Amino acid sequence: MENLSLNEQLANVGIEIYRMKRWQGNEKYFFASFRRALDLIWKIIDLNKDKGYSTLKELTRLKALLIDAYLGGKEYQTKLDDLIRYFDYFINQTRRAK
Repeated sequence: MENLSLNEQLANVGIEIYRMKRWQGNEKYFFASFRRALDLIWKIIDLNKDKGYSTLKELTRLKALLIDAYLGGKEYQTKLDDLIRYFDYFINQTRRAK
């Protein structure tokens, strides 16, 4: 993870969001994908904490929105489809770069 660009790191989170969407209705796998996505975001925050306030702010917002989506969007009305649209950019950028 340390050797990846920020785009690539976020693309990995996006893949877990897709898995969450796929496993809706199966709490065991849904939670496992959520947990992996959350762990990745925490790792990304740790790896990029010296990149400045705006990057850190964006990453911590993502963490809050991911948790909100997992809990059903009760606080911010976040849906997995919203997160998928956000992370699609990073997934597509990573694919183009390879």
